[in-house]
Amino acid sequence: MGRVIPLQLLRFQRVLTDAAMRLAGGATAEDLFTSLAPALCTTFGVRRVVVSARSGFSRDFGASSDDSGSIRAAYPVLVDGGEGGRIELTIGPANTQGYLTSAMQDVCSLFSIALADHPRAPSQVEREDWRSLFDEHPAPLLVYAVEDARILAVNAAFCESYGYDAIELLGRRFTDVCIPDAEYAELIGLHEDSTNAPVRCRHQKRNGMRLDVEVTTRYCLWLGESACIALINDVTSRTRIERRLVESERRLERVQAIGGVGIFEVDLRSGQRYWSKELYHQLGVALGNALPCSKTFSLDEVHPEDREAVRTAFDAAMKEHATVRVDHRVIHPSGEVVWLQLQADVDFDADGTPIRVIGTTVDITDRKHAEEQLGFLAHYDPLTRLANRQNAMSRLRNLLQYQRKRTRPTLLFVDLDHFKEINDTMGHEAGDQVLIEIGSRLQKALRDSDCVARIGGDEFVVIMSNDTDVDKTHIVAGRIIAAVEKPLRVAGREIILTCSVGIAQAPSEGIDVEGLVSRADMAMYHAKRTGRNRFAIYEDNMLRETLERFQTESELRLAIERREFFLLYQPIMSISQRELTGVEALVRWRHSSGVRTPDQFIRIAEDSDIILAVDDWVLREACRQGTIWLRECPGICMSVNVSRRQLSDPNYARHVLAVLDEVGFDPKSLQLELTETTLTSDLGHARNVLFELRQAGVRIAIDDFGTGYNSLANLRYFSIDALKIDRSFTSGVNSSPSDMAIAGAVVSAGRNLGIRVIAEGVENEDHIDTLRRLGCDDAQGYWFSKPIAADCFEQQFIRVHSTPAPSALTETTPETARA
Repeated sequence: MGRVIPLQLLRFQRVLTDAAMRLAGGATAEDLFTSLAPALCTTFGVRRVVVSARSGFSRDFGASSDDSGSIRAAYPVLVDGGEGGRIELTIGPANTQGYLTSAMQDVCSLFSIALADHPRAPSQVEREDWRSLFDEHPAPLLVYAVEDARILAVNAAFCESYGYDAIELLGRRFTDVCIPDAEYAELIGLHEDSTNAPVRCRHQKRNGMRLDVEVTTRYCLWLGESACIALINDVTSRTRIERRLVESERRLERVQAIGGVGIFEVDLRSGQRYWSKELYHQLGVALGNALPCSKTFSLDEVHPEDREAVRTAFDAAMKEHATVRVDHRVIHPSGEVVWLQLQADVDFDADGTPIRVIGTTVDITDRKHAEEQLGFLAHYDPLTRLANRQNAMSRLRNLLQYQRKRTRPTLLFVDLDHFKEINDTMGHEAGDQVLIEIGSRLQKALRDSDCVARIGGDEFVVIMSNDTDVDKTHIVAGRIIAAVEKPLRVAGREIILTCSVGIAQAPSEGIDVEGLVSRADMAMYHAKRTGRNRFAIYEDNMLRETLERFQTESELRLAIERREFFLLYQPIMSISQRELTGVEALVRWRHSSGVRTPDQFIRIAEDSDIILAVDDWVLREACRQGTIWLRECPGICMSVNVSRRQLSDPNYARHVLAVLDEVGFDPKSLQLELTETTLTSDLGHARNVLFELRQAGVRIAIDDFGTGYNSLANLRYFSIDALKIDRSFTSGVNSSPSDMAIAGAVVSAGRNLGIRVIAEGVENEDHIDTLRRLGCDDAQGYWFSKPIAADCFEQQFIRVHSTPAPSALTETTPETARA
């Protein structure tokens, strides 16, 4: 008798129970078989089982009987339209269990014969083996209907894994039992005539526990019904391991990305490569792009200029069995150049043949750029991009060391005049723009063989390496001065700068870098002392002058504390009426060696911050004295000179007004005198400061008019109260037609602009007569009085209220009384 798998027996048991009960109630054997036929088809996988009407057998239920009271009957059947066997039933009269047992045995016997005789049916042995394989397979198996996913059969392994009894599963939907999440149902592949690859999804046990499974399905006919056999493989542990592996790889990729570390492996025998994700990024290659294969280590990704170095490093490593360490560049498709630090080991086989290269790459682009920047900063000025002090001194040292007798280096020291005032008035950003522009101008003014460097602040040096001709040096210095003094526009303002240049040529021997720089520096300061905007060549006596200058600067810093400064006063007289209109306060220094005039110390003071303290003291003292004199002579005006450093202070106007308020001096009685060069250093800033002062009533005069840059043009920028004709023109009004013409032009310009004109340096009556004819308003000079002390001035001018005769004003001639 054939073996029936347990689930089939369990399912068929229900049908037999119902049929047997009807038989006991008087049904015929034919009725019993007719009710069993559909169940037989489903259970045993045949299409049709029928009772033959032509069998000729008796259909009488009680055809025969044995001693036990059991009744036997035999009927022929057709399997798929062909006669394939017969059915024999032995049914006890009372014992329902007996009915079932006998009927089950006979049904099994019948279909063991029927299926064996069917043309498409497997043999008895094959059928039994297949069913044993299904039931005893260690992996969970189930059969479900294609049409509606009904479970048709399950094996013991499925029941054990999922926690169900087989009887509970038959007839239920596979997706309802195992896949509670609806979105997984479509993964099962319920398609006829298809063979599906494993599908990864999640199943659920009876107790609610979730499993990660791989389901492999195959289409089949199961008991005549379209079905799928599903092989279920529990991959929960594997999935957990895979998930951990993915997480580990993700962490590794993240660490590689953070550290900029790429990993590669090249099999030198097969040419296969492995690149980590970060290496793809480092090389600028799209992830997953096919890589060229090579049975030698490929240099395709290396910058062409670095390939030889990389090749050499690998050759040495393979020869010495050492680790490869080399830095190289790669070029991305975008053109970006990236620096990589490569380290690799080479594996060898037993014969010493290299078989594999394993290594890492680190993106060191930022480090390389930083090294390049540090290297640049070590030799070049980051602002102007010129050579820096260290670079320049190194070049000069080399030239001095290897100089030849006919080729001696020449050093030019270039310093911008009054540059600090630009930083003070316009800010350091504007000052940086000026330095950048000046650096560019110097480069354009020099030859390719010359080296220009910025050695600090507003100081530049030019190294001429192969010139012994002094005339050529003069030409270069002239070009530098001309390039610097061209107007330039910064922060919306037009300014004019000048420079002072010191020149020193190395002697044939016996001088070092410091000595040559010191000589050029002394020559530069000599150019500043003699008027700026010029060059000077070093001479031996400049050392003595420099030492004296440093000594003077030190003494000036102590002079204010020791109260060594004092004021002298010189009258300003009306030419037409010979009346006192004003007075100019002039500072003097009571030095241990004697009284010193401003031309002996003011320039030194202006080159440092000492001038600010001196000018502040002069303003306070003059206003204090003026307050006393205004009581007796209300119409006079006190004139005080203003330095370039003062005017460059953004708070200068407020400071002046604060001093006037402090000492109680009327702003309308103060006249501030500025030179043209002071004004032209920053026209915009000067105009703003002077406008604020004039709004308060302070008068503004331009001193030494006619000696500065573009004198008449500057008048349109400022609201001026007075012009002072420089003494150099006044002294020649009677002897020089040009001086007469210049003086006349100044007077005429003043008259047309409504500006009062004052002539300086008047020394005789002829000067007065000529200036009167030209229409000049006031005069100042030794003809009226030399600068005198406050008590003398008060007696001779304030109390007299009129200009005395020249012989009464002074006991000396103008030539001998000059102070």
